[in-house]
Amino acid sequence: MPLDEPAKKEVSHEFREGFRHTELCERLTGANQTVPATNPRKRDDQEGLLKCDFIYDILLVTFDKQLRRRMVVDFETEANFMDHDVFERMNVRMDPYDGPPTQLTTRGELTPLGKVQATWTIVGYETPYCAEFYVVRGTSFDVILGTASCRAIDLSSVDPMVATRLDDLKQT
Repeated sequence: MPLDEPAKKEVSHEFREGFRHTELCERLTGANQTVPATNPRKRDDQEGLLKCDFIYDILLVTFDKQLRRRMVVDFETEANFMDHDVFERMNVRMDPYDGPPTQLTTRGELTPLGKVQATWTIVGYETPYCAEFYVVRGTSFDVILGTASCRAIDLSSVDPMVATRLDDLKQT
């Protein structure tokens, strides 16, 4: 019986290796035991973490409101990006962009619609940060912060793992 089917009336208990289990309990236990086999842990979890982007909940500050969004810290790109939908909700002015396409690791070359200054705080912290973002359309993220801004705003003072990642980039 697949796990996604609703549980039916409990079946009678039977002895399995000295323990009493219902059929549902047996299926769930078996499913839990297969998770490590299908998703083996890395030898060094720290090493795996050092290859991931970081995600923070942020509050974008505007004149009349705060917008809660997700910010991805991308350690493979230098520039900052903001989705056009987020920009529209901020209701701020966008400066024109007439430069060449920019590079975003996950999307390749993008031609920004413009640039915008944004101020934000990380949820749970009081320190405001400010940076310039390229506004782009049709993305799967709200805001991306690149490595140049991570260094400029000293994000590593909030999250020491950011410092570890930035130091790791210098060594490669």
